[in-house]
Amino acid sequence: MPAGVWIFCLWITLSSCLKEINLTHRSEITAAVARVHGDSAWIMLNTRYGWLYDARRQSYDEGDCLLIRFDYEPGAAENEGASERGYYQVTLQRESAVATAAVSASPAPTDRLMPDEQPVIYAVNPADSLYFTLLEDYLFLPSVGYTTASATLEWHLAYDPAMRPLSDASGGAIYPLYLRATSLSPLDPEEERIAVGEIHAFDLSRFLAHVRAQGGAGEAKLQIYYVQQIDPRDSTQFAWGATAPLPIR
Repeated sequence: MPAGVWIFCLWITLSSCLKEINLTHRSEITAAVARVHGDSAWIMLNTRYGWLYDARRQSYDEGDCLLIRFDYEPGAAENEGASERGYYQVTLQRESAVATAAVSASPAPTDRLMPDEQPVIYAVNPADSLYFTLLEDYLFLPSVGYTTASATLEWHLAYDPAMRPLSDASGGAIYPLYLRATSLSPLDPEEERIAVGEIHAFDLSRFLAHVRAQGGAGEAKLQIYYVQQIDPRDSTQFAWGATAPLPIR
C-alpha cells in the first residue's frame, strides 16, 4: 500500500476512534435539586456539575431532591453553546428520590437521650462522602445509624440560634449542628443490631439565613455533633462524637 494511502487510512481510523471515545461521558451518581432555571419556565436539576436538563423528564416538582446518574454528549448539537446558555442537555440513566427534612431551631437537650434514641455511627458516611454536598440550601447528608433490620429510624438535625460560633485558625466561623436518630417504635431486645445507612436532604435555608445575618457566609463552616455511643445496660450513659469542621459554601 502506498504510504499516502496508509496515512490517510490511519487518520480515518484514529478520527473514528476519537469520536467514539468522546461521544458520551457517564457521570458518577451525584446529588441534584430540582429548581426553575433562571427566567425560564423549565424545572432543571442543579448539581455539582452545573445545571442539567433532560427533555424527556418533565415530572419534577420545585425542591425535589434526587440522586442521579446521567450521560452527557459534549459534541451533540443540543449542547452547542451550553456554557453560555447556562445548562447542559443530558440523558438521565438513573434517578432515585432523596427524602427531605426540615432543620429545627430548637435542639433537644444534649444532657439526656431523646425517646428511643439510637447511636449514630457516622454523621457523614465516608463510603458515601461524594453525596455530601450543599445544593440550593439543601444539605445532602449520608449517615449511618445503629439499629435493627425491622426498625425505622427518624433523623433529626437542629441548630441553636443562641449559640455563638467557634473560630478556626483562619478566623472563620464554625457553627454546630446536632444530628440525632430515633426509632419510630421500641426495639426488640432480642433482635440483632446492624448498621443502616440512609441519606437525607435537610433544608438549611433558615440556618443559612441565621449564618448570613451574622456576616459569616463567606468563611462559615459547620460541625455536626451526634450521639455516638449508648450503654445498652444504662441509657443515661452515652457519649457524643463530632465531625471535623465542614465548609458550607
